Amino acid sequence: MLNINSHLNILNMMFKSLPKAIAPQYRKNRKSQGFTLIEVLVVMVMVGVLTAIAAPAWSGFINSQRMNSSQTLVLQAIKTAQSEAKTRKVSDSKNSSGNRTRITFKSNAIRLDNVKANAGKDQKIEDGITLSVTSSGTLPVSGSDKYLEFDSRGFLPPTQSGLVPICVNLTNSTGKTKWIKIQTLLGAVVTGEGNCTL
Repeated sequence: MLNINSHLNILNMMFKSLPKAIAPQYRKNRKSQGFTLIEVLVVMVMVGVLTAIAAPAWSGFINSQRMNSSQTLVLQAIKTAQSEAKTRKVSDSKNSSGNRTRITFKSNAIRLDNVKANAGKDQKIEDGITLSVTSSGTLPVSGSDKYLEFDSRGFLPPTQSGLVPICVNLTNSTGKTKWIKIQTLLGAVVTGEGNCTL
């Protein structure tokens, strides 16, 4: 009868008799068979948790970028209207009101009239953002849209002198507000976040 030691010796000799190139290859293939189902599930759960943590921050970042973009668009439009008014040097008489540089405010767009570029074309603000205008007086209205005009010096004309300060408010779906304020008759413009105070 063979004892256990003899069995082990036989197995050991058989393993040693295999070609040396086959034995390491056999061991390598056995170890590189892939991930187990549990390992894959653990990784998927970790990715899901990280995504759930990052999603609200990403959404907030996108909303903030939209607000900044819209605020910049309105600020640039006001600056362009003032600059064009200075360049055009239209007479300040009351009869020339239709020829003055004008910026019209809609709920989702702005329009510049009597300017060189994009005249009469609506410039849409970002989706999900609402534009509103408030002032210490009553803004002139064309149709249902409020507007401002600038004279040949880039100032508000005397007929609109009681309107200052004027706040252009941009509000998104979460209630966050940014604003652009025309502070003086000279057309000084500032921007901010939160509630615009007149």
